[in-house]
Amino acid sequence: MTPGSPAPTPQPKATDLKTATALLQLALQLHHLRSTAAVLDGRSLTLDDDGYLLTPNAVREPGPLSVSVEFPAGTEIGAVFETLGFPFGNPALEQAVSLVAKAKEELDVARAKAKVLLEEFVFEFSQAA
Repeated sequence: MTPGSPAPTPQPKATDLKTATALLQLALQLHHLRSTAAVLDGRSLTLDDDGYLLTPNAVREPGPLSVSVEFPAGTEIGAVFETLGFPFGNPALEQAVSLVAKAKEELDVARAKAKVLLEEFVFEFSQAA
């Protein structure tokens, strides 16, 4: 930096791709909904292993690992955008994505281990045949 030049613009903290994508999905859904409504009455914020989803949703159903919380009546879409900020981020929402991603990863590992155990059990029958 040369003397007299403006200070560099602070860069947003790095966020992993899954979290950034999930928050972008939420922002896009909010933006789309804002074209027809100003409030989120009757909507829930849902998170599954594919990201955030405003429910009910005509495009897809939440996955089996989903968690959901209904917005209070009268929650304005603009207020949610303000809370998300730009670039989109919120420590609680980011941590929630990480928790669900970790749970899915742990479930995948557990399912793989269980499958090996089942295969070992079934293998005994192929030896007896």
